[in-house]
Amino acid sequence: MSPSPDHGSPPPANTIELPPYGADALKHSLANCLADQLEDLEAHIQTLRPQVS
Repeated sequence: MSPSPDHGSPPPANTIELPPYGADALKHSLANCLADQLEDLEAHIQTLRPQVS
């Protein structure tokens, strides 16, 4: 059984590791990630649609 957070070393204060650049760069990176996921989703939707001749 794993020890509770009250025992041993404390958990890191910030569990989300932000890259060492500003919020604008982070937003740009996130936008690129979402755009890639959207492209993948659209491609998947195309495979589910009935083929239109």
